[in-house]
Amino acid sequence: MSRIFWLVKTAILLGLETDVCVAHSAIGLLRNNFQVAVVQDATASPGEAHHNGLSRIRAAGALITNVKSLLYEWMRTLKNCRDFYNQHENYIGNPGIEL
Repeated sequence: MSRIFWLVKTAILLGLETDVCVAHSAIGLLRNNFQVAVVQDATASPGEAHHNGLSRIRAAGALITNVKSLLYEWMRTLKNCRDFYNQHENYIGNPGIEL
């Protein structure tokens, strides 16, 4: 009997305090050989701290992305996006994503 184990080594991060909690999480995951993507419009810190946190995270090697790009990356095709919206009629879409 053979078993297949899948080890996910990609982390998608979002949350508050881009320059502290999100940055520390991203850097720790990168040091543990994870691929890291931080969703810039789903993270926040007051003032310049948001921009500074994203800069630090990018310099450490993480990908900085946004909600719209991530949605299309996961859906892969416009047809899949339309199917998703049709199957989830109560879903309130992200402004800027028009199908």
